[in-house]
Formats: sequence, C-alpha cells, structure tokens
Amino acid sequence: MTATVTARLAGIVIIAAAVFGVLALAWRRRDRADRAAAATMESIVIDPWHAAVTQGTTKSLTQAAAAELISSGQIRLDDDGLVHSVDAPDVAPTHPLVTALLDAVRRRQRPARLADVHDDEQLQQQYAAFVAEQDARVPRMAARSSDTVATAAEVAAAVLAFPLAVQIMVVVLGRTDPVPLIGACLVGVAASWAAAVVLMGDWPLRRDHFSAHCRTRPAPAAWAASSEEEKHRIGASLAFLFPEDTGTTPHRKNGPVGPFDSDIG
Repeated sequence: MTATVTARLAGIVIIAAAVFGVLALAWRRRDRADRAAAATMESIVIDPWHAAVTQGTTKSLTQAAAAELISSGQIRLDDDGLVHSVDAPDVAPTHPLVTALLDAVRRRQRPARLADVHDDEQLQQQYAAFVAEQDARVPRMAARSSDTVATAAEVAAAVLAFPLAVQIMVVVLGRTDPVPLIGACLVGVAASWAAAVVLMGDWPLRRDHFSAHCRTRPAPAAWAASSEEEKHRIGASLAFLFPEDTGTTPHRKNGPVGPFDSDIG
C-alpha cells in the first residue's frame, strides 16, 4: 500500500512539474518578447491622455478634460460640485476628448455633477474608441492584452488539486468524509499554487511594461497646470454622487476616480 501511495503521489508531482514547467517556459518566452517591445517605447510618442487612462480609468480622461474646460472658461464648477455650461465663445481644444466632454455637458441641458456627465453613453463610446485607437499604436500592448498563460496555470492548479486531495483523504487517511475532503481540496489547491510560484519564480501574471512606461509620462497639460484646490474640486465632483436634495449626506460613487485622486474622500 505504501509503495502504491508513494507512486501515485510521485505521479501527481511529476505531472505538476511537467505542466508548470511548460507554462514557465511559455511565460518567460513571452516576457522576454514583451520586454523587447517595451525597449522600443521611447521611440513612440505616447499621447498623455492615453498614458493617463492606462494608469487609471476613463475617469482620468474626464478629470483632464474638465480641467481644460474650466481653465478656458467653457464650464464652471460650483460649490455643490455641479457643472454649468458657460455661454462663451468656444475655445479651440488641445484634445478631441475635451470637445467630447463639453458636448456631454451640453447634452445634460441642466447642471449636473461630473459623475453623472461621465456616465453619458456617447461620451463613453468616444472614450472607448480613443483607447482602442491608441492601444493599436503600441506594440504588444500588455495593459489590455489577453493572458492565456495565467489562465492555463490557474486551471492546471485547480485540476491537479483534485487528485492530490483524493490521495490524501482516500489513500493516506482512508477517509471519505465530506468536510475533511473539502479541507483537503483546499490544501491541494494551495499546494498546486505553491508549485506554480516555485517553478515559475512569480505568479504567472503578465507584467504590464506599458503601464510602467506610462507612469514616466507627463500628465495632460491642463490637469498638470491646475491648482491642488481645483484638482480636489474636480475629483470630488467626479468621485461623489450627491442626491438631488443637497442637504443630505453625499456618498462615494464607483470607488477611486483615477491616478490623480488619492487625496479625495
């Protein structure tokens, strides 16, 4: 019985080593290719707005566009966080997304908070088109690329955990109780994940070289030129959703705004 148990457990270990060994080679080969592509990024002009959304979310685009519109006098942000369209001559925007946000503000036809303007369906479509267009310009765009190696590793860890748990419970302990079996399955999953970490040197998530590069890029000009007070007011209007009755307490909407709002809330 001992020899059989040893042989079965050894077989599971050998299979795990083979599976994760192949995945490790695939992960390292892909990572080398990603790093080679990242080395060419200095020669590519990255749109500051693309860099901003890569680090955060599309709310980063709304922040930057609002900063420019406020600076140019085309919108006004009141003390309640409401955005007002100002009847003033249009100023040539520095970026198409500035015009997109201004159009979204005007479509509201009444003052609204940036959180509500941001959710405008047409504005979101314009944001998505911009991100897709910019992503296509970057080789091996890691920030939004599929990660098949990580998916395969997670599936392998879950699959290998089952026979390991069976060996522990049925063969080693001679028990089939459901509660201990569940515990053994969890141990098996942990053991499989530990094997992945040991064999691959790191959990096999794809390294996001592009986001790291974007963190070295300057923020959109209008946002960078805004005062800290103005940034806070913009972020508060975008991060909070106030009920129509302004006498009630505001609450958070959709979590953090973007890479520029760590001091909000």
